[in-house]
Amino acid sequence: MAGGGVAVTLTEYARKVLDAAASDEGVPEELRARARAALGAPAAPWTVLRDSVLALNASCTEDAPARYSLADALAGSALALPSPPAPTRSAAAEARIRALKRAQEDREYAAMVADVTAAERRAKEKFEDPLSSFQNQLSFGVNLMVSVGCFAGLGYYAARHVSPDNPGHHALAAVGGIVLALLVDVTALILRQVYPSEAREAFRRKYETPPPRRGESVAAGGTAEESAVGPGGKQKEE
Repeated sequence: MAGGGVAVTLTEYARKVLDAAASDEGVPEELRARARAALGAPAAPWTVLRDSVLALNASCTEDAPARYSLADALAGSALALPSPPAPTRSAAAEARIRALKRAQEDREYAAMVADVTAAERRAKEKFEDPLSSFQNQLSFGVNLMVSVGCFAGLGYYAARHVSPDNPGHHALAAVGGIVLALLVDVTALILRQVYPSEAREAFRRKYETPPPRRGESVAAGGTAEESAVGPGGKQKEE
């Protein structure tokens, strides 16, 4: 604040003193400038107010007594204390605060997804990967061996029926059956992965649909407690 030192709030009488000092030709120019600057603020250094009163009363005599009183100028005013400086934090404190904020955000996110249980996640992984369990792997292996055996036997006996006297054709037809069986099984596995079955789609609808918000009614007629009570206030039987 201009002038420094202790500042006081300006009352109507104090503003009258400053206005008179700012416009009086007998007041020094430097004090007049300080008085004009103080008029535009809600508070002013009390030294400006004191010097203005003294300068205005400098020419007082017995016939012309003092026109202004410093006590009256200060009456009803209060000390205008400066605002405390903003606290400064060290770099280590700032880093600690950022780490605590990240930890808090992680905890809030974990609480948001707490409804997704470990069992549901395992079930989802099972549906996402056709060979995620030992049972599925064993089933696929047995099915592959049966398919390879059937196709190899079919190719062998078909070639034997067409050319019974050429063993090379028999072996080649068996190998072709094996390759065909592998292609069929791999294609079926790819189709299962790309085009989910109805069971997999039902799982997604059940577990991947966002749950209703708290406070929402279970049905159009009311809350879960209301839906569990039948007509007449009787509890519905399970």
